[in-house]
Amino acid sequence: MSQPIPFKLDPSRNPVLANLPEKATKGLMQSAEHLSVKGGAILVREGDVSDSIFFVTAGEVAILKGDVEIDRQTAGGVLGEMGVLTGQSRTASVKCITDVEVLRVSAKAFLAAVDDHPDTMRTLIRDLVRKFEGSQGVRVQQANKIQKAVDTLSRCVSPEVLHRILNQRTPEELLEGSLNEAAILFFDIKGFSSAAEQMSPQELLRALNEHLDIIIDSVARHEGTIVNFIGDAVLAIFNCPVPLDRPAIAALNCYLQCRYQMRELHGRHRDGGKTCFELGAGLNYGTVVSGAIGSESRFSYSVLGDEVNLAARLESLTRHYPAEVILSESCYQRLSPELAGQCVQIDRVQVKGRKTPVGLYTLDAMPAEEKRAFDAALQLYLKGDFLAARDAFGRIKGSLAAYLGRRCADLATRTSFAWPGYFSWEVK
Repeated sequence: MSQPIPFKLDPSRNPVLANLPEKATKGLMQSAEHLSVKGGAILVREGDVSDSIFFVTAGEVAILKGDVEIDRQTAGGVLGEMGVLTGQSRTASVKCITDVEVLRVSAKAFLAAVDDHPDTMRTLIRDLVRKFEGSQGVRVQQANKIQKAVDTLSRCVSPEVLHRILNQRTPEELLEGSLNEAAILFFDIKGFSSAAEQMSPQELLRALNEHLDIIIDSVARHEGTIVNFIGDAVLAIFNCPVPLDRPAIAALNCYLQCRYQMRELHGRHRDGGKTCFELGAGLNYGTVVSGAIGSESRFSYSVLGDEVNLAARLESLTRHYPAEVILSESCYQRLSPELAGQCVQIDRVQVKGRKTPVGLYTLDAMPAEEKRAFDAALQLYLKGDFLAARDAFGRIKGSLAAYLGRRCADLATRTSFAWPGYFSWEVK
C-alpha cells in the first residue's frame, strides 16, 4: 500500500539529495510515495521497466544479479537510479532482507530535478562508479568460485554429464552440503598387492589403469559419479549430483557391465600371458551427505555417511563369501523384478562398526528349484536350526551352499551361545 507522506529523509545521508537545494529536495519528496515492504519480498525485478527510483529510509535490502548478491543498501541508500538515467531496464533485482521503508520517486520527477541541477549528476556518477566497482569485485570472486567448482566436478563426471547437470543446478549448489538418497557402489580390484611383488612399477600401473578404465567408462555410461580413488578401490555414487530415476538399478547394471568387460579383457590377457585382476564390489542404498570437502584453496566433491561405510564393508566381505558382488537388502529392494530374480539372499549379518544387522544378497544363476531349496536352507540357518540347515545346504550344489554348510556345522558345535538371528563379523 502506498500513500503521499511529508519529507522525512535526511538529505545529508543521501548521495543524490546531498547536492540538491533544499527547495528542490522538498519538492522531490512531496511527489514521493511511501512504501512499506515485508522482509523476503522482491521490491524490484531484473528486467522490469525503470520507471522510478527508491530512497531507503529504514531496513536493509540486497541487490541481486541473477542469484548472486552483489551489494546491500540500508537507510540512506538509493536504488534504481542507473536504469532511470540510462533509460534501460532494471539490471538487477532488489530483495528486502528485513521489513523495509522506501520512498518511491517517479523517473519523470527525478530526471526533472537532475536537469535543473547539473551538479547532482557528478555525485550520481561517483556513486554509480562505486557501486559498479563493488559489484565487479563480487562477480570476480563468484566467477573464481564457480570455476573451482566446475574444475572439481569435471574430474568426477564425463563432460556430457557435467553439461547436463550444470543446466539444472549451479556449481555452488552442487558443492554445498546436502542430504541425498543414493546408490553407493564400492569397487575393489583384487590381487593388486600380490601382483606388486612380481611386476615392475610401470607394468603394474599399466595393468591397473586398464582395469580402472573399464570402471570409469561404465560409471559414466550409467550416469554415476566417481567421487574417490582409494589405491586400487573406486567409490562411485548414483543419484547425486546427477539425479536418476532408478539409481539402484543403474548401479547394479554398471557393475554387470564392468564384470562383462573385465572378463573380455582377461580373455585377451591370458592369451598374452598378462596379469589379470579380479573385481569385488559392494552395493548399498541409503542417505548420504554430498558436497565439497576441503578448504577454500583446495576441495573435492565427495560423499559421507554410514551408508558409504556399509558399501565398503560389503565389498570387503567378498573376500570371505564366494561372491564377486554383495548387495544390501535396501539396495535389493529397489531393483527391478528382472534383476531381483537374478539375486539370492546369502546371509544376515552385523558388520563391524554397525549395530543394525543387514541382509546380504548376491547375483547367482541358480535354477528355480535349487534356489527354493537354498532359500529354505537359509531360513533354517537364520532361525538357529544349524544341524538341519547344514544338512539342507549339503544337498545343494555350489560354493555358496558349501560355505554356509561349513558355517552351520561350526555354529552347531558352539556351547553357551545365544544366536541373535544374524552372524557378527569382526573384520573390516
